Amino acid sequence: MRVLETIARSGAIALAVLCLILGLCGAVGVWFVNRQATDVALKAFGVIDVGVGAVEAGVGRVDELVANSRTEVRQAAETIGTVGAKAQANKPVLDALTARLETNLGPLLIVYPSLAFLLTCTIWLILFRS
Repeated sequence: MRVLETIARSGAIALAVLCLILGLCGAVGVWFVNRQATDVALKAFGVIDVGVGAVEAGVGRVDELVANSRTEVRQAAETIGTVGAKAQANKPVLDALTARLETNLGPLLIVYPSLAFLLTCTIWLILFRS
């Protein structure tokens, strides 16, 4: 009976020592993983910050182009409203207006979709790049 108690106590002590060692290894492991996870997160947020800056610059440019386009369309509507009653007599004015709209708004029909595609690609690279 005495031998069985000694074996049980030795087993309990061995189990306690094993639990202490595992606890210490777990603490060191968590500390190491925490440092690695923090480094990876900081790098990822740095990349995201650069991407957000690029997207903000693109959105600012698009807002500026939209404001310019609205101004052009409003001025064209005012000119057409003024000149519209006598279209044949004011043909030079309407031709100049047509040339102005083609010069100022024509390229924007290509620019807007291109900017949207560029912003989409930038967002995809930021969020889904591996």
